[in-house]
Amino acid sequence: MEKPSNFFSRNKNAIAWIIRIVIFILFLVSALAKMYKSIVPLEPSIWGFEKQLVDLGICDWCWAHYLARIIIGIELALAFAILQPHLLKKIVIPVTIALLAAFCIHLGIQMAELGIFADSNCGCFGELIPMTPFEAFVKNIIAIGLLVWLFKLLPTKKESWRNMINLIAIFLACALFMFIAFPFCPCGKENPNTIATSLPLKDTAQIVETETKQIDSIQTALANDSLLSANEKQRIQDSLNLAKTNLEKEEAARKKAEEERKVKEAEEAKKAVAAGPKAVVSRFATMNTFSGKKVNVDQGKKTICMFAPGCDHCQHTAKLLGELAKKGNTPPVFIYFMDEEPEKIPEFFEKAGVTFPYQVLGIGNFWDLLSEGSTPGVFGMWNGNIIQTYEGIAENEFDLEKFKKFALPQK
Repeated sequence: MEKPSNFFSRNKNAIAWIIRIVIFILFLVSALAKMYKSIVPLEPSIWGFEKQLVDLGICDWCWAHYLARIIIGIELALAFAILQPHLLKKIVIPVTIALLAAFCIHLGIQMAELGIFADSNCGCFGELIPMTPFEAFVKNIIAIGLLVWLFKLLPTKKESWRNMINLIAIFLACALFMFIAFPFCPCGKENPNTIATSLPLKDTAQIVETETKQIDSIQTALANDSLLSANEKQRIQDSLNLAKTNLEKEEAARKKAEEERKVKEAEEAKKAVAAGPKAVVSRFATMNTFSGKKVNVDQGKKTICMFAPGCDHCQHTAKLLGELAKKGNTPPVFIYFMDEEPEKIPEFFEKAGVTFPYQVLGIGNFWDLLSEGSTPGVFGMWNGNIIQTYEGIAENEFDLEKFKKFALPQK
């Protein structure tokens, strides 16, 4: 029977490659998990890693966009660098060990603050693979051990520092990929409070104005047309006049309905204020423009939601609220969307089966407003007081039956 030492000495190259592949998979999965909360289909979640950097006090939201992409880019670069042959012992392995050691220090601080066996997600693998700080710490120590072993297995050879070009190219390619695949709006170009948007539905007033302009344009063209007879011109003119009259009636009816709605809302708001708790100024008060209209969110009962457009749980929560709203069993619903995949907002409302007034907040402003919570967030507000709070998908997720106790009129 061969001694273990003979086995390892005979298979140095194979063992070295096994370790390199394991490290490659570890860093690749770690990077992908910080980028996406699910791989099939791809659901971006890099903002979760950005939030973690901000929560830890490492940087503010302006720098979090850059730092998150650079860190993930380094992880990707190390994953690919461990497979290439250049400067492994001089650069790649030492840098990889140093990065893992830095993560270990961070995890050690987390365990000191929360407890060694704290049941919280360290974020090492994002939301894809939840891992406690202790589990991540053990994983990193094992990885460091493998890298030390790999360092000893690899032969020492003379290499030119010109091979650094290969490593720099790998890092630049990975960093470039991160900034192209996950674009963001720099703080200097972002509205510090709100990115106002409108509902993905047709605005009646705008349609009336547009069609009226079209009719006026046709009438002008008609008056200058020398090919049509007087009778034909008169017939077309009569049709245009009728269409314009109908538009005017439609606009008048819309204005009347809008006035009646405002009067009704004002009366209901007065009743709600009188019946509810003492009015206060909420943290939502300054973010008060939804679908182009200002709303006093601190007056009467309001349902404030904080959603991500691509979040399935958020869509489900919106659907539940929509079912209540259709029956008139919920206070007015207003949504703050995180500026992550805003192009999915029409699809969000389509899946939810209902459309609510909304505004889109920059990622930093969104998380500052949500505070310590997570999406989906739902707040039952009464005169600025937060009566009910629902956050995330764990023990404090949205509870429809409990919410009804706040939403439905008290008998």
